[in-house]
Amino acid sequence: MKRTTPPVLMTDEALDQTVDELLSLAARRGEEIRQVSGRITTDSPKKPEIGELLQSSLRESLEDEILPASRGDDGEIAVDEIEHEIIKQALIGLKLSGLREAARDRGLVSSGAVEEVAARVAKAYGWNAQQVARLVLRYEEEPAAERGHVTRLFPLTRPIDFEYATQRLQVVNGRYVRVGVARWFVFESIEANDEGDLEVVGSYRAYRATVDEIGGEPALTPVPNRESARVRVSASEVLRVEGAGAQAARAAVLALAAVVRTQVRGYVPRAEIKSPATVGVHATSEFMLDLLSNRLREAGLFDRNLTVARFRVGEDDQDSPGDGPEARPRLRAVRFEGQHLLDSVAACRLITTERRPLSEIALQASFLAEAGGATTRLPIKIGIERDHVLTATGLGTIPDVSLEAHRCVVQAVQLEIEQGISKPADVEGLVARIAERAQELEPPTTATMLLDGE
Repeated sequence: MKRTTPPVLMTDEALDQTVDELLSLAARRGEEIRQVSGRITTDSPKKPEIGELLQSSLRESLEDEILPASRGDDGEIAVDEIEHEIIKQALIGLKLSGLREAARDRGLVSSGAVEEVAARVAKAYGWNAQQVARLVLRYEEEPAAERGHVTRLFPLTRPIDFEYATQRLQVVNGRYVRVGVARWFVFESIEANDEGDLEVVGSYRAYRATVDEIGGEPALTPVPNRESARVRVSASEVLRVEGAGAQAARAAVLALAAVVRTQVRGYVPRAEIKSPATVGVHATSEFMLDLLSNRLREAGLFDRNLTVARFRVGEDDQDSPGDGPEARPRLRAVRFEGQHLLDSVAACRLITTERRPLSEIALQASFLAEAGGATTRLPIKIGIERDHVLTATGLGTIPDVSLEAHRCVVQAVQLEIEQGISKPADVEGLVARIAERAQELEPPTTATMLLDGE
């Protein structure tokens, strides 16, 4: 139930006193009941000591209605309180459906506000940060950048001349290149990796100017931004940027392209959003369907379960004015969330009947590691952006295996960018099955779209 009145503010000392008074009252009432009933108490060493547990539970119950004002050491927040709040925040980072499922699996009440459910789950795990971390990875549907591996693949107009690029990059090592207004990319190190490619490590530096009043006079105040990026350079027509956001990745690619004298396409070939429909579906959907049904399976990922599907349904924002007489509500995208979405009638209709571009997917997949033969279950996200493809892989159930799995996913995406559809006949067959499903009135009882041929 939503709170309609603000909580009562109370100092820690007053709250502790209230808890002690309630415990004393309970003890007196217990003694009175024992005297009336004639029951006998015992001082046996086997008698459980529940005083601290009762005190803690009573305080937590009161904190639901009271806002405690706590005093920390030297004005700092108590370490235990920080740890508990961080654990709750990690659980709240899950989708509410996943958090409720985690609560039900533990035999807990799954209803209530998200913070209440998170607190119940955290308490059930004894506020153990490591156990909660494993739980979050288990129920995470989409990988988060801070909890996994992220690679952005930028297509180029032509393959890089690797020998020439090696020479040119040594010239700019330790130097920076301007990539826009108050934006630079600094080349910090350039090394060859085990596969013979170059690893270019650098940082994106940018400043945003704000106007403040200092001493009664207006002044410009620079707000700095710095982000690291790692670019993998090989003799191919794709640049891989690892561990960076979109803005830093674009800056790194622009700087590197200028140094090695190549050009960034600015779009993803064979999957451009405005491409015409092919084999009954949009080219972007065809790109994603081949990845799902063929490339990822060939890369060693099996038991694939599509959990998120995002479709573009309108033009990009920059193509239509957002104010003035033309301003009106516009739907840019439709996002489906669930399990085995490729078997969803609604999703199938968007793919085939309306021929909408499937521009982003998230899935759960299993992966068998080469070393040790361990099988992990992990979340994967692939999104087609304006000028690159985003690939993210979560840590999964066995974090040590996740990097190997991520590299396989990235390689599958790069092959799709460079070579196009790997098995046209298989994709056409899949599209035919999706078209049939789109005509059905009732949802299927079992998922079959990504299980055929496995």
